[in-house]
Amino acid sequence: MPGLPGSEEFMTAYQMALAAIPDQERPEIGASRTEPGTVSALVISYYRCAEWTNLADETRKARRRIIEKLRARQQQARAATEPRTHCENAR
Repeated sequence: MPGLPGSEEFMTAYQMALAAIPDQERPEIGASRTEPGTVSALVISYYRCAEWTNLADETRKARRRIIEKLRARQQQARAATEPRTHCENAR
């Protein structure tokens, strides 16, 4: 990659390299640290869904603050064993 990491030259080349990789083939950042079925995996799934991407930017920012607080406390908890009301209240 040309330039120093973070430089305009580097970032332009980096974005071009990312654009060349189809979305379904891009490795998910942190995927190796996320256990399937956990609250953290559920959060990742929500961030990928159309409901999330169709929200206004300000709404996503506000929700992300709330979701990330929940995720920090419960990330390794099994999503299936969490009471439904916890998820609904967090939402």
